[in-house]
Amino acid sequence: SRSLPVIVLWLCTSLAHAQTVDQVVDSHRGGCTTAGVEGLSEQLVRSHLCAFPGAVSEFTPHPNIELTSGRVHPLGTAETVRAIRAAADRQSLRVTSAFRTLVQQYLLYHEGGCGLAARPGRSNHQTGRAVDLSNYGAARSAMTGRGCTQTYPSSDPVHYDGPGPDMREASVLVFQRLWNANNPGDRIDEDGAYGPQTEARLGRSPARGFGSDLCVATGRYGASFVMQTFPVASAAPIPLYPGEEVIGTLELENSGTEDWTGDTRLAPTPRDGASPLAASDWLSPTRVQAVDG
Repeated sequence: SRSLPVIVLWLCTSLAHAQTVDQVVDSHRGGCTTAGVEGLSEQLVRSHLCAFPGAVSEFTPHPNIELTSGRVHPLGTAETVRAIRAAADRQSLRVTSAFRTLVQQYLLYHEGGCGLAARPGRSNHQTGRAVDLSNYGAARSAMTGRGCTQTYPSSDPVHYDGPGPDMREASVLVFQRLWNANNPGDRIDEDGAYGPQTEARLGRSPARGFGSDLCVATGRYGASFVMQTFPVASAAPIPLYPGEEVIGTLELENSGTEDWTGDTRLAPTPRDGASPLAASDWLSPTRVQAVDG
């Protein structure tokens, strides 16, 4: 018998508008918005998670964290994600901006109406450490108490920067790899540097996203990692006390050529070994959950 990981969420890209990124910029000339490139932006986030598993994750869902827009990407370094979630355990957070993908920063920089918008590849919001809060005053104690800094308290009080490495180069590299994967006849350098080559291809990219991302695997059966709500194995361990439960979600996407059927299972590691963390709602101590198909 064959046991495979369970699918939790299937992510797809809208094909509603076949526009390039530059055409979206032209339609917003003089404005200041990231609207119109949601498909490509979501694909960049998904590809970032797959390209750097364990180094980045998402800080939602969390019962005390509200994203004020569907275009806010709750992506960050593992250290910043832990800090934000720990702060949210103490104080509700209303997030107006967090990680900006390269294409979002491209729009803000080229539309002309965003004032101090940084050049793509240079914005704090591409570091994976930045978050803007509408309730920044109420959240100050919780945020600073978890290692976050109110970097510009006078000029930009809504803005906080968390701990962890700077992933601006990584955000550029993800786009470069994504472009090359979908344009093998027009490859660009994969160096993480935002220059004329990268800028030109970004402007010509489809706003709805490319045909494939960096999460694609080959073969009949396969699963690609999308995201998880709990810390990865490389992060600090979670202390659990007798009788305590911690609920988390794991999102995987079917990257094989065969459908997942009702026989598909998510298994803990080591495979076929009874997990000491097995809960009462698991299928068995060796199988976590099933998928409908």
